[in-house]
Amino acid sequence: FDAVEWDKKAAPEDIFIWGSNDPNNSEYGTVVGYTDSVDNYPVLRYPSRCTKLGIDNDKYTFYEKYSEGQIFLGSRDITANIEKIELPSTVTEIGKYAFNGGSNLGGYNFENLKEISIPDSVTTIGYYAFAACDNLKDITIPNNVTNIGGGAFRGCTGLTKITIPNNVTNIGEWAFSDCTGLTKITIPNNVTNIGSGLFYGCRGLTEVKLPDGLTEIEYDLFSGCTGLTEVKIPDSVTGIDIGAFSGCTGLTEVKIPDSVTYIGNLAFSYCTGLTKITIPNNVTYIGEDAFSNCTGLTKITIPNSVTTIEKSAFYGCTGLTGNYLRVNYPHKLSLYIAAGLPVITWKYAAIAKIVEDYNIGFTVDNLSEISSFIESLNEENYRVYLQNIVKLQKKVVSGVFTRNAFKEAVDIANRK
Repeated sequence: FDAVEWDKKAAPEDIFIWGSNDPNNSEYGTVVGYTDSVDNYPVLRYPSRCTKLGIDNDKYTFYEKYSEGQIFLGSRDITANIEKIELPSTVTEIGKYAFNGGSNLGGYNFENLKEISIPDSVTTIGYYAFAACDNLKDITIPNNVTNIGGGAFRGCTGLTKITIPNNVTNIGEWAFSDCTGLTKITIPNNVTNIGSGLFYGCRGLTEVKLPDGLTEIEYDLFSGCTGLTEVKIPDSVTGIDIGAFSGCTGLTEVKIPDSVTYIGNLAFSYCTGLTKITIPNNVTYIGEDAFSNCTGLTKITIPNSVTTIEKSAFYGCTGLTGNYLRVNYPHKLSLYIAAGLPVITWKYAAIAKIVEDYNIGFTVDNLSEISSFIESLNEENYRVYLQNIVKLQKKVVSGVFTRNAFKEAVDIANRK
């Protein structure tokens, strides 16, 4: 890198605000702001003095003072016309809010930024560094980067392609959230920490590769990824956290590995395209609303290892099975009555009216309610159930209901 040659085409140092003007100070090469003159540079080349970029929001955002205090007005727009950024090979860190494009995020507004070449010298991309840069279509992260900060590319709706190098070990929460144009991404195996909400709202995402050593699917990791049709959960994962796949309406099947021990609240809620799911044998906990409103779900296998199913875990899972139960009177009901056993059934099932009218058991909205009903059941209530069943038992065994049903069917046929 020839600093002298580079600086011949660089913008003058005096249009930048520096962290320090003392060459012996560690902040001497840090750009923390810009003067109004930067408005004249649609292509902005930073001088070789620059080693780091980072915006101090408290110092460099606009406020208007009123008697009751400071009122935030938004970002400085003097950088809004910049379309291309050129950084020297002296830069090692792109700090927080460095090039964010959102007027509500503070700092400086780079909303029209279309192109940036990040030098190989950069090792860190900071918190919300490029957030809301809608016009940024493609970006290459250099091989020496090890850390991508939280919200770094959040809301970059024009971003369609991004390559994460193998040296990255940490990706902060919400780093790629709401990147609606992003269609596929591979996270290398060296990444040991993936923040929550990483792909939240990435509606265009259809393909993703997770690292093999991942131990947890963080909360809201894929929430709202409506275009995602399948995802391979690594065998190293032990937990699926809150809302991890919530609202993934395009998801049709998920294979949960045997390593998983718990499924959190809302983990697969509103996955309306999901038709079947098998809970592996090591799972002990299924959280509240975990599969709620999965209306396409017709088959689910729950192993004996599960000890806790929280309320509404399968609420709204009407599916084919639910619709079938609404109209079908299974012969098992007669067998239970004939055997003198109280009945528990879904409150929307066709047989629910019989159970409730004759008081021979109780109805529930979902499976998670059963344990609380049983715990609250006292000896007197159970005795009443048994007494009512005995009354019905004689009629069932002697065929009273069968004869009445045939008679009613004949009467209806004769009327036609």
